[in-house]
Amino acid sequence: MNKLSKDDELALAALRRAVANALERKRLLGQYAVVWRDGQMVRLSPEQLGSPGEYASEVSVSPSAVGDTYERKDHDGNPRESSKEGGS
Repeated sequence: MNKLSKDDELALAALRRAVANALERKRLLGQYAVVWRDGQMVRLSPEQLGSPGEYASEVSVSPSAVGDTYERKDHDGNPRESSKEGGS
């Protein structure tokens, strides 16, 4: 296998962090996630999502990285209010 360049390693680490953050956010919100495992799509319940470290591999993610920085937007990119019930 070819060794990755430093830029490729940084990009891969960023992608792993992004996935770990997205899955942790889904877990915290009680939402399911769909992932690709063993050549097929698998629906995971929030309880099955595990910890961020499982997805980030050697990249660590702090739970605070999932904070309240998410802003909902409509199809035109304008900010929109979100309901407290978690609906869209």
